[in-house]
Amino acid sequence: MLFPIGARLFIDRAGYLAFGEAESSGYARVGETVVTPGTIAEVSAPELLAPIRKACGAGKVVKIHGMRSDAAERAQQAVDINSQSLRQFRESYGLSEAIAKKVLERCKERAGSGVCPIGPPAPPPPSGPNCPAGTKASFGMCRTPEGYIRPIPQWIQELMK
Repeated sequence: MLFPIGARLFIDRAGYLAFGEAESSGYARVGETVVTPGTIAEVSAPELLAPIRKACGAGKVVKIHGMRSDAAERAQQAVDINSQSLRQFRESYGLSEAIAKKVLERCKERAGSGVCPIGPPAPPPPSGPNCPAGTKASFGMCRTPEGYIRPIPQWIQELMK
């Protein structure tokens, strides 16, 4: 088992043996899948190896920068993606907060994963002289004077209903 330097073992609220900085964001339970951010490097300095091997026995010693629960990492990624999508609905398409939240929830339901990954706005079809009334071409997209992309993509319009 790998533990970051300074990690503490404790029993979490659900009764699992865990490690980290108490029940802070990203602590992990012993036995669950974890992710290790940063690089993993083998320790070769004799002054570091000696006390570790004395306590733990022979074997490879590696330095890791930290560990996070894989489940916590996935949950954080979902929050980040949904937050970005919500912001894009508001800022790129000009949806009100209430409509943007409605579209986000319906998008997550449609995806079936609890995540609405819409990515960067794709230029909708008409551009240049074919832009809808009240818009003009700007960087390959039709935009309102406020800068919102038009037309709103069909899939977003369907989720707005």
